[in-house]
Amino acid sequence: MTSQPRWFTLLATTLLGWSTLLPNAAAAQTQLYELQGFRELALTHTTIAILPFKGAAFVSPLQSMMQDDADIRREADLRGLEMQATLESWFLKRSERGKFIVQVQPTTETNAILNDNEVTLDNLTERTPQEVAKLLGVDAIVTGTVQARQPSMLAAAAVSWMTQGSSNVNSYAILDLEVYDTEYGELQCNYRKRILRSPWVGESRLLHVLARKTSRRIAYKGKL
Repeated sequence: MTSQPRWFTLLATTLLGWSTLLPNAAAAQTQLYELQGFRELALTHTTIAILPFKGAAFVSPLQSMMQDDADIRREADLRGLEMQATLESWFLKRSERGKFIVQVQPTTETNAILNDNEVTLDNLTERTPQEVAKLLGVDAIVTGTVQARQPSMLAAAAVSWMTQGSSNVNSYAILDLEVYDTEYGELQCNYRKRILRSPWVGESRLLHVLARKTSRRIAYKGKL
């Protein structure tokens, strides 16, 4: 792999700390839907489970042309599992701070139950969310998708970022999260977050940003 010039590395290091935080209405968007009464219902819940997310490989158009379908699918599945684990981590962090009111079923336990019952991302739609929630023995399930777009050339994206500003960089990550309750089997909450992706921020960092913002917005934070 060709290394970047030293000036590029130094500049990337300098900008890394603030590059994802630049205010940009077009790049960073939030949509939150909550069914009426969900915040009150959330206060009655004890345990929730986070399902593996439907992921998408975080690759550029050029990279996707150079990889076969099996590799892209494998990376997508890994991103979905990483999003699941990252969201669990942030829920637990907020729980330790007294800012999360429910217990989170360990994702290892969740995945083991799903595997034992032959439930996968491919056949998940064959069951209702209520059936999956009852199978896991929880009050609600958290599920969704995560995807990202990045330009084909890192260098070109970096130049665009530095010369034209973040609004001209067509690179972003999107989390689309849903919460279904066990009692009614209804979609109680839909949270969609789109964040700008700078050329210097890696995939794991993106997932952490998405998970952190999510943990602050959904009703299980305990405030009506």
